[in-house]
Amino acid sequence: MGNFRELVLRVVRSPKEERQLFLADEVDILFVNSAADWVTEITPQALEPLRAGWVQRRKVRLHQPADGMALVFNLRRPPLDELRVRQALTHLLPREQIIEGPYRGEYEPLRSYFEGTPGEKPALPELRCDTLEAGRLLDEAGWRRGPDGVRQDSLGHPLDVVLATNLSPEWTLVIDLIRQEFSRAGVRLRTEPVDMATHRDRVIKGEIHLFWHQWRGLQEPRPFSPFHSSQVASYNPSGLADATVDSLIEAYDANLLDDQRVQLLQHLDARLGQLAPYALGWHAPFLRLAWWNRFGVPAEVLRPQAGESCPLWLWWWDGSQAQELEAARRRDRFLPVGPLEVDSAQGRS
Repeated sequence: MGNFRELVLRVVRSPKEERQLFLADEVDILFVNSAADWVTEITPQALEPLRAGWVQRRKVRLHQPADGMALVFNLRRPPLDELRVRQALTHLLPREQIIEGPYRGEYEPLRSYFEGTPGEKPALPELRCDTLEAGRLLDEAGWRRGPDGVRQDSLGHPLDVVLATNLSPEWTLVIDLIRQEFSRAGVRLRTEPVDMATHRDRVIKGEIHLFWHQWRGLQEPRPFSPFHSSQVASYNPSGLADATVDSLIEAYDANLLDDQRVQLLQHLDARLGQLAPYALGWHAPFLRLAWWNRFGVPAEVLRPQAGESCPLWLWWWDGSQAQELEAARRRDRFLPVGPLEVDSAQGRS
C-alpha cells in the first residue's frame, strides 16, 4: 500500500476544470461533490471510459461523524427570536423534497447536531415537513393570516423573512421548494444574494435572518464556538444565548471521562433540538469518486473514517494493471466494472 514514488497535486479553478483534466487522463482520481454531476455527468451513459471499465466509480459509505448542512436562524432579530416561529419554520423545511429533487436522492436527512458521534441523542425522531403543525405553532405565537394569505402579528406586520444565499442554479431549485412550503403556511420568504467576502461579517453583526451553514463532523465535537453565548460576537452563527446550553458546554469541556462527556453531548443535542437555532438539513454519509483503473484498490475502496487523502496511503501502484488498462484502450476492449456502491466497513455491499 502507498508505494507511490511521487505525488502530483493539481490546483484547479472549478469542478468543471477538474472534470476535464480527469477525462483527459491528466488527473488519476476525481472526487465528485455535486449530486447532479454524479447522476448525470459521471455515468456510463455519459462517458465511454466508464462504460468500458477503464474508469471505475464508487459511492463508498463511510462510518464517521456527519458533515452537516443546516438553515440557521438569527435569534437576535424578530421574528426569529420567538421559539415557536423557529419551530414552525423547522417544520416547513422540505428535506425529503429537496433530497429527492435537486439532490437526486444523494443525501440523507440530518437529525442531530452531532450525528454519527456517540453524542448523538438516542431515538431521535425523523424530521418531516408538516405544514399543519407549523400553522398551529404560528397561530399560538400570534401570527394570523391576513387578507393576502400572509400571516401578520397584532400590529399588522407581515411574517416576512430574508434568506441570504448564493443563487447558483442548484440552490435556486432548493429555495423554490422552501418558498413554496413557507407560502403554504403564510410565511413570505425573500432572498438576498450575499458573497462570501461579506457573509461572515454580516452574520457576526446579526444582519441576516436566515442563512446556510455547513460544518465538518468531528469524532470529538467542539460545541463551544458555535453554541456558547460568549461566542456571539465571534462565531456563534445563530446568536444563541442559553444558560443551560452554556453550562452543558462548560461541563463537557472540563470533563475528561468519556462516558460523562457522551452523556453531556446527548443532553446538549436534546436541548438544541428544543431551542431550534438551526433547521437541520441533510448530510452525505459517503464519498463519491472515480479513478483510472491502473491502481491496486481494496474491495472496501476507502477506510470507514476516511477523507479524500485516503487513496494516497491505502491504494498502490499496480504495474500489471496499468499495462492491462493501456492495452484495453489501444484495442478498444472492455475491462470488468466493479459494484457502484460499497460499504467501507464491510467490503462489497
